[in-house]
Amino acid sequence: VQRAGAFVIRGVSPGKAYFFINLSDGVGRLYLKSITWKGKDLLRESLEIGAEEKIENVRIVLSPQVATLTIRVLSVFGEPVKDVSLMLVPSDPARWQRWEAQLFCTTDAQGKCTVVGAPLDYLIFILPHGVQSATLEKDEIEERAAAARRVSLRPAERRSFEIVLPRQK
Repeated sequence: VQRAGAFVIRGVSPGKAYFFINLSDGVGRLYLKSITWKGKDLLRESLEIGAEEKIENVRIVLSPQVATLTIRVLSVFGEPVKDVSLMLVPSDPARWQRWEAQLFCTTDAQGKCTVVGAPLDYLIFILPHGVQSATLEKDEIEERAAAARRVSLRPAERRSFEIVLPRQK
């Protein structure tokens, strides 16, 4: 990134592309609020790039107003459950293709885990036992969305949320 926020990406292959910004150096401090080009929302739509095409004036907005969610997982007996992996996926189906918008955590001995990310409405998925990291594909999200727990996070919000695991059959 140059002065005044200008940037250049060279060598992009023609075809559909999604913008992705690696904020790993800014984890917990910034989130990707929007990417727009000529009125098109590039967080929800791909960009069709032609051979030798020059795309100019893409606007990327980052925000420090991250949301923090601490999730506590309990058994039906009210006891904390450790090693439960959770995936939060934006509830907006147009964002299911964007794996960087998915948040992941695994509960500790107190049954807690914390995620930091964009203030959005999320679906919460409990992952199979033993899964330590994952990304959910669009078809799996679609299949499980109706039964998923939901949580809404607002800018700069710090929130707690509890999940009681159903009895094992």
